[in-house]
Amino acid sequence: MGIKGLTKYINDRSHLYFEDVNLHDCDLIIDGHSISCQLFNWKPWQFDFKSVKCYGGDYDKYAHVVDYFFTMLDQANITPYVIFDGGYEQRKLPTILSRMQKTICTADQLNPDVERTRPNKTIFPLFLREVFKDVIRNRDIKLAMCKFEGDLEIASIAKMLNCPVLTSDSDYYLFGCQYIPFTTFGSKAIIVDNRRSGRSNSSLTASFTW
Repeated sequence: MGIKGLTKYINDRSHLYFEDVNLHDCDLIIDGHSISCQLFNWKPWQFDFKSVKCYGGDYDKYAHVVDYFFTMLDQANITPYVIFDGGYEQRKLPTILSRMQKTICTADQLNPDVERTRPNKTIFPLFLREVFKDVIRNRDIKLAMCKFEGDLEIASIAKMLNCPVLTSDSDYYLFGCQYIPFTTFGSKAIIVDNRRSGRSNSSLTASFTW
């Protein structure tokens, strides 16, 4: 669920903790619980100003953005492995209930004018993750679900495969794995010339910590 203040601390010292990379020809572990939500607010999703969230999920447009995201990974020859959290642990129930209460309060006030003036007020549609999973299955991408919270499993698999984790959770700064915050991830594949082979490869820009 993240550590309060840690992301800001790291971002303020990004020159010490981040390394810029061109990501291609590699494996990538994706935190499905986090990235399914991040893609809902991703820049390519904002191309249609009429997509107001208070009218429903716009699931077809969201599915298009999710498909675009994985197409982008394909272009850079990146093999994704998507892992979802499972059930909630009892100790986290108060936090979950508090978030649900805030969501209900926000939904009660939501209308097109509020969305335009306060775009940070986001309500995720109920079937968002189901649409995300449908796109993954249609593309034959490997998908797994943990019994409970999957942070440790995700970090362990990333270490085993020696590949980065894509998510938006400051807990991963402490797990000793390669962590790519979603905010640093490129929104389109770029072409990079390989001087040794004389060929051009697609890659994605990102910043990660070790």
